[in-house]
Amino acid sequence: MSRKFDKKLFISKKGFADSVKPTMRKLCFVIIPFMLVSCLVSAYHVEVEGTEQGVLFEDNFETYKVGTFPSSGGWELWADGAGVAYQFIVDSVSSSQTKSLQLIGFSGWAAYAAKPFTSKSARIGFIVSVRVEEIRGGTRDNARIAFCNHGPFVNILREYAPIFFNDDGSVTSGGQFLQSYAADTWYKIKVVIDRTTETYSVWIDDKLLGENLRVTTTSGDIATYPSNQIEAFSVSQCYNGVKIYFDDVAIFEEATLLVPALELTPNMGIAATTLTGSGFAANSKIIITWDNITVPTVPSPLTSDSYGSFTAIISVLNQTALGDYVIKAVDAEGNEANAMFTVMRVPSDLSQSTPTSEFQQPESPSKAVAATASTASVTLVGMGLLVYFKKRKH
Repeated sequence: MSRKFDKKLFISKKGFADSVKPTMRKLCFVIIPFMLVSCLVSAYHVEVEGTEQGVLFEDNFETYKVGTFPSSGGWELWADGAGVAYQFIVDSVSSSQTKSLQLIGFSGWAAYAAKPFTSKSARIGFIVSVRVEEIRGGTRDNARIAFCNHGPFVNILREYAPIFFNDDGSVTSGGQFLQSYAADTWYKIKVVIDRTTETYSVWIDDKLLGENLRVTTTSGDIATYPSNQIEAFSVSQCYNGVKIYFDDVAIFEEATLLVPALELTPNMGIAATTLTGSGFAANSKIIITWDNITVPTVPSPLTSDSYGSFTAIISVLNQTALGDYVIKAVDAEGNEANAMFTVMRVPSDLSQSTPTSEFQQPESPSKAVAATASTASVTLVGMGLLVYFKKRKH
């Protein structure tokens, strides 16, 4: 059976091409750029997330108009260097796609771009690509990357663990030489700060070159201005008037597995003990128990700090109930840690106490508390609360 020829369904190759050209051109004009941009953006995003978890901010400067400062992305110009007109997005130099941020300083005045952020995480870090246009052999640094905050004065900024691209062709940090660098070459810098230990590590082009360096600041000591005061991430060109380019920025926080720990000092005696906790949920209420009986603490209420640590004092519930007891600390999320305290008379206790009749251990801590609560006397000693129980004879 022959198939009926339908002119409506048949178009010659030339006719087909001619008929679809306008439509295909329109579709290609819309779809292809969209696919390219989507792929490039996705690739950048995946690369950063694959490197670290908990990305707080990332920017490859592709969304900004050339010739403008990226204020719409949350960047702030804390110092304008050679002038506001010289700090802008360019499309002539880039690390990954087509655009980057150019900064130019001035003699005695830096070009300083900062991206504010907040994080209570104990471990924070950044990734950024840096390119210095020329090396002149001077004594100052060409490019500087750091976490930072505003210093004591408007024109003084405090940087934490800064990375220096010096004008002698060296990259340094924390007083340590990391490597040499060449002009007109991109370098990927990664820094992770541990705010509990005030240490940091540095990678250049994914190679670890500085490990557990001590965090220092450019204004003041770390004891007075700890890294939990960090307000922003910054890139800058200091004083030399050299063009510097920055690209592919990411600020992240590292998720840390909570491993609660509890230490007692001392861990034996009949008076009181100091509890030191770490690895608990940050800014969380802490409950202390003595063999499952909740006990008062100094301070009260007891709350962990922003790093999940705390220090407190508790008293021995009953001096007469000699033996081992489990001290437990539990935060609001259910994380807990235990430590053992032994109620016993140590030599220092014996030398300062009056002999009493032989002690008899109660059947349970709760009975011990009930049996002695009516005869307990409380004394405030120094900064802590020390509770002493004295058995009365009638």
